[in-house]
Amino acid sequence: MRWLRLARVVLTVMLVFSNPAGATWQVGDVITYPQESWGDPGSNAGSLVFNYYGAVYPFGFEVGLPGSAGFSMVFTNSAAVVTYLPASGTPAPLFGDRLNPTSSSTEGIFGGLVVALKLNIDFSDAGLTLGALGIPFGDLLLTNFDTPDPNYFGTLPALNGLTVREFLDVANTALGGGTPLYPVGSLAAVTFDMDNAFVDGTPTQFAQDPLVVPEPATLLLLGIGVLGLVCLGGVDVESIVLATWPVGIPSSLRY
Repeated sequence: MRWLRLARVVLTVMLVFSNPAGATWQVGDVITYPQESWGDPGSNAGSLVFNYYGAVYPFGFEVGLPGSAGFSMVFTNSAAVVTYLPASGTPAPLFGDRLNPTSSSTEGIFGGLVVALKLNIDFSDAGLTLGALGIPFGDLLLTNFDTPDPNYFGTLPALNGLTVREFLDVANTALGGGTPLYPVGSLAAVTFDMDNAFVDGTPTQFAQDPLVVPEPATLLLLGIGVLGLVCLGGVDVESIVLATWPVGIPSSLRY
């Protein structure tokens, strides 16, 4: 009966994640907030920052390039985040390290957009802004960037296949003064669209076009592999599923 219980869990994982390219996002599937909301203490996002900042970031957080690799901004508390956001001005890289900055003096709006993207990813990973599907925002895949878009000043094909969290690395490199994958203006436009992709759970056209979840085929191979290991014996069922389930096994599926 053990393998039957695992089969039930693996099948559920596959069904939850079966939203391949071309599928339509529904209201509430995924949740994000723009930088204006993260910086507003009276908003849902702002209250999350104040109430859970310490739990999500016990040692604060950093955007840009740390150490000698480039420049970065460090935020040590929730008040610093709310003070900085929203940022404004022409998007540009940082020109120095900054601790709890109060304004976007050099980096313009790009700094605020990158901070908001990090918040969207990390609070989703923490389970605080997960939508109905339970899919971490950072795990979504980018596609269709080989189609010309005037908002991005052309095509950005190197973004195809990246996850949202991998794109954050690209944005951090550009913000920190490293060699950007694309011009800062283009990356800022994409970051803006990501932050606004599922505001309060409502998907935008950007969300519907280039943001998808891993193909079901990948999960099918995973499921087959896990079931095969269990049939061989000596494999702990719950440990395997916990490693592949983004927010833990729901209580209804535990055995």
